[in-house]
Amino acid sequence: MNKALIVTTNISFFGFLKNDLEILHDKGYEIHIATNKSIKEVDMTFDVPVKVHDIGFSRSPLSFANVEAFRHLYALINHYDFDIIHCHTPVAAALTRLAAKKARGRGTKVIYTAHGFHFYKGAPLKMWLMFYPIEKYLSNYTDTLVTINTEDYDRAYKHFDTDVRYIHGVGVDVDRFKEIEINRVEKRLELGIDFSDRMLLSVGELNDNKNHISVIRALDTLVNEMGMKHIHYFIAGEGTLRDYLTEQIDNMCLNDNVHLIGFREDVDELLKAADVYLLPSYREGLNVSLMEAMASGLPVICSDIRGNEDLIDKYGGIRVDAGSVNSWAMAIRRILADKNAGAMGRHNQYKIEKFSKDKVREEIKALYD
Repeated sequence: MNKALIVTTNISFFGFLKNDLEILHDKGYEIHIATNKSIKEVDMTFDVPVKVHDIGFSRSPLSFANVEAFRHLYALINHYDFDIIHCHTPVAAALTRLAAKKARGRGTKVIYTAHGFHFYKGAPLKMWLMFYPIEKYLSNYTDTLVTINTEDYDRAYKHFDTDVRYIHGVGVDVDRFKEIEINRVEKRLELGIDFSDRMLLSVGELNDNKNHISVIRALDTLVNEMGMKHIHYFIAGEGTLRDYLTEQIDNMCLNDNVHLIGFREDVDELLKAADVYLLPSYREGLNVSLMEAMASGLPVICSDIRGNEDLIDKYGGIRVDAGSVNSWAMAIRRILADKNAGAMGRHNQYKIEKFSKDKVREEIKALYD
């Protein structure tokens, strides 16, 4: 029986890899997983038979724990005769490609999916100095490099010595988000707002990169200076900045307008209740929550960065400078006043079709042929 190994830094990432597991299973592979099960507490069950190998990866590239992780991974790869090794996430992917050098000599195919390089247009110089040389060197030990946005694809295709391919992300269940129906009045009452209020929504971890603070400061301008008291900004997610964001919301007297609602299992319903979706991140590969918002028929305001450029054009929303509070305020004001905002949402539903899980599944299948 053919054997495949999938490697990620932590087990929670496998929520994005269901297509890969199902395809490999359908092709008759014995599937092995190498990951750190303890980085994040998750109830992760798999729909197909897998063998899980617990390896102590650390997210920090400089952690000594990765030395032991490399030894464990090297032993694993050279114990089994894997036909395919597919790695994800930067640390695990770097260690895997180094550990698989001997296996490649025996015919093992090594695939790396980059879900967003740390070097990109506008990235800090230190990120370029640290990560670009590493990825360029490791491309020599990669049979296929998969990118999920056009900026990464163009750069890798021009500068890396390997087979570079582009796929449309991890895939989104377009039909599910299109077809879900809710009672918007009841959902909004559940959230504590009126049907006539304007609801902005973001879904994402509360951290520096997600940059929710720029939108909150924009709300300070709109609500407290311009008197737009009917705007409500909901942020679904948890993270290390919760206390800081709560303090800032309180200092700006925005407790009635900005709502940190934590981790939610009803994101699909929240999307249907919202008027506009916001993604203010400084860095993304190809954001899944943004694709789900597009499938739900929402107009979008997002940062003008890699990945978002592939998804949102002038017909589907507005892209702005991530760090410009004034730009966020003006974009929110503009889109809420736009009588054609509904057409933006319909355009996004049309555009997201090429990123559907079925089309991405066919692209992933080609990797394993």
